[in-house]
Amino acid sequence: MHHLYYCPGGGLGHIARAHRVMAALAPGEPYTLVSASPALRRADVRCGAGAIELPRTLERDRTAHRAWLTRLLVSLAPCCLWVDAFPAGIVGELCDFCWPRGVLAQHIARRLRWDVYCRRLDGAIPDYAAVHAVESLPALQAMVLRNCTDTVAPLELPLAWPRTPSPLAVAARVLVVHSGIPAETAALADLARRESPGTKPLVVGTDTGNPDTLQAFPVWPMFAQAERIYSGAGFNAVLEARAAPHKHRLMAFERALDDQAARLADFTRETEVRARLSTFGQQSA
Repeated sequence: MHHLYYCPGGGLGHIARAHRVMAALAPGEPYTLVSASPALRRADVRCGAGAIELPRTLERDRTAHRAWLTRLLVSLAPCCLWVDAFPAGIVGELCDFCWPRGVLAQHIARRLRWDVYCRRLDGAIPDYAAVHAVESLPALQAMVLRNCTDTVAPLELPLAWPRTPSPLAVAARVLVVHSGIPAETAALADLARRESPGTKPLVVGTDTGNPDTLQAFPVWPMFAQAERIYSGAGFNAVLEARAAPHKHRLMAFERALDDQAARLADFTRETEVRARLSTFGQQSA
């Protein structure tokens, strides 16, 4: 029993979600990650999983991309293929795709800017044995996904996953956690310094050109000792923030396909409702 997790996005978020999905739906079973992220070369990012780096040359060539993926599926013959975030592939490479015999395909659905994503497609979304929604989806996205599977069900992902590396022995009162471009990290660091004057935040990210940036994965084991955590509003950041919302300060950044502003708005509403319910419960006690 070997699983193949296809997460063609270039960021660490897709890989972190992959580990969480496997912990939830295939605990203890071996799996291989397919990603375009160079971070996949790091042992701490792989967390014991196999790794296949998606060639960058396929980014704008759907035909070559489909052929490459077909060969991969035939050669590896996984028991299950998990398709992360993009049901028809990141550039439409899975449009009209026929899964090789014996491959059970399942989709992990995350919120998408569907009006933008659908312009990348040149055919039909392939059928899936099941679709697992890891967060609330826009109505149009949910409707389209219901047409390519018999089962669309919510999936609550764990914060932790097995084979997580031991947390670094680094303690910081204020953390800036981001794997995006340097300008975004700088914006988060500036906000942290304004809100915590006199404190130098510890920046944790993937900027190898900045000697002040600590490279660590995953970062959430460091959160327990931190008093304040600044990050973007990607899927994993919001998932991690739910454990201790009073510590987290989230900033939505523009993404081609990920609607961080909508996710942050949902999180803010959810946090406010929980706070009101908690206050009401204390007053009623």
